[in-house]
Amino acid sequence: MKKALKFLGIIAIAALVGFSFVSCDLDNPKADATALAINTWSAEGDLPDSKAEKWFSFDVTSGTTYYFWAKDTWTLDLIASGDDEDYAWLSLDLEYEDGTSIFEDKAPNSNTAASTSSTAAYFEASQTGKVYMRVYADTFWKKYGKYRIAFTSTTTRPAGH
Repeated sequence: MKKALKFLGIIAIAALVGFSFVSCDLDNPKADATALAINTWSAEGDLPDSKAEKWFSFDVTSGTTYYFWAKDTWTLDLIASGDDEDYAWLSLDLEYEDGTSIFEDKAPNSNTAASTSSTAAYFEASQTGKVYMRVYADTFWKKYGKYRIAFTSTTTRPAGH
């Protein structure tokens, strides 16, 4: 009887561990996305190689235009101070919660000027809800390192970084 109970206990533990692994969403990096507040810089991150990426999420309102800002290798004050060597050159992918792509492989606006050029990342939300943003090192320039990211609903870069 003791052996049967021990055996059932081992099966129960194995089943619990197995269900725990199944419930982890290892194939969905968005499940661990860091919430990003509007007009607020993210914590400093690091993209050490071509496989590194970080996911963020934030809420949008239909009809509002959102602008994306970075502290990366192209930030003017970093270039002026010579500190840009430690920073990545960023690219962004954005999609709505339902998986609809907003844009892919866009550079955030790293300068202090308004994000109005066609190469800077911005979009007008076509729906209200959650958006997921994947941040990674630009695949063409392959410049890895530190970064910070922010978004606004105005063409003004958030204070500080």
